[in-house]
Amino acid sequence: MSGGNDWEALERALAASELAGIEVVRRRPSAYRTSFPVEELEVERAGPGRGTIVCKRPNWEELDATARLAKPLFLHESGREACVYEHLLPRGPAGPPRFLGAAIDESRDWLFIERIEGRSLVEIGEREIWEEAARWLARFHGAFAGQELGDCPLVERDADFYRSWLARARGFAADVERRATLEWLAPRHEAAVEALAAMPPTLLHGEFYAANLLIDDRGAGVRVAPVDWELAGR
Repeated sequence: MSGGNDWEALERALAASELAGIEVVRRRPSAYRTSFPVEELEVERAGPGRGTIVCKRPNWEELDATARLAKPLFLHESGREACVYEHLLPRGPAGPPRFLGAAIDESRDWLFIERIEGRSLVEIGEREIWEEAARWLARFHGAFAGQELGDCPLVERDADFYRSWLARARGFAADVERRATLEWLAPRHEAAVEALAAMPPTLLHGEFYAANLLIDDRGAGVRVAPVDWELAGR
């Protein structure tokens, strides 16, 4: 975001969301790294009180070039993550950042969420914290198992979806050795696809990696806060 027009658009977006009445005091790049640009906005209300929120820009044009290899255009949907935060995550176990608002239109893609005070799981060595993250994921999958997921533009992870990745890999295989490896892999891949397709459907994060989990363990309990829901799917 740069320039007066962006500031005005940002203020309009905040006014149309839960953040109405808030004024942006300062912007800075977020320490949390993602494939899309992320900023932290220091905000204050007309009365006393000041805090920080996160603004993510899930715009394909701003996607890191390296990340485009793992997140090709056919998977991209600017409004998916905002829809998941707003309509689906409140139905699951507590932990993810709270949805604060969004501005998704032809000129901009902005997602506003709660800023989590915590560390990335990749920075944590305690086994019990990793186990807590696994328990959170089990509760999450259980909460959405067999449930109607509404109209969010989710990634449909059916058997054809999983098969498509082996087909893409074959398309990228440039030498005989790599093609031979993929032919060896093909029947094993198909067995995995069939096993996945036979499981009860639920909601998947899509990229539940340690780098996408923020952990707040400053209090009595542990808050597991998964972020980056842009590839969430059925």
